[in-house]
Amino acid sequence: MENSEVRVEGKEEKEKLPPPELGQEYHNVTILATGIKGDGIFKTPAGFVIIVAGAKRGDAVSIIVRRVFEKYAFAELIKE
Repeated sequence: MENSEVRVEGKEEKEKLPPPELGQEYHNVTILATGIKGDGIFKTPAGFVIIVAGAKRGDAVSIIVRRVFEKYAFAELIKE
């Protein structure tokens, strides 16, 4: 008998991005896009998506993380 390899093809498991901590602040960040509901979208240096209420694409803002989920988080603007 010959030795043969068996390959299973399918979805590759993506590496999980480290989420921000609840209450974590990011200062002077640029909003990259505006989501379909009008909220701003920011990505952490590690690539984790944070949705920012009241921000629009191109805004330079400071934010605080208020809710964290497995794939994204919600943040609020910090009033300066």
